[in-house]
Amino acid sequence: MGSSAAGGRYAVHPEELTKIGRRSADLGERLLELKRATAEGSAAAVRTHGDWAFAAALERLQSSCEHNVEGFGRWLDDMGDRLTAAARNYEETDEWAVAKLRGVGV
Repeated sequence: MGSSAAGGRYAVHPEELTKIGRRSADLGERLLELKRATAEGSAAAVRTHGDWAFAAALERLQSSCEHNVEGFGRWLDDMGDRLTAAARNYEETDEWAVAKLRGVGV
């Protein structure tokens, strides 16, 4: 348990951070897989309608959606890595503090 700058109390549960981090990374990977799996179909739809008046707009939309889905997927994956690293750091700090309180390594 720690205290925030405003004087309030908070608790950190590393196991929850790890769980959320893994879920975030999993969702990020799934989005990246989805983008890869649908890329050819999206490009084919654009090619199929290439002679339509809105073909250029459709191509920009397809490209923008792919870019945004990929970016969000990478962000989620990175966030997952950061959350699991934070959980690991909390656990290591707690273990270090307990060892010091017990006089280990003093």
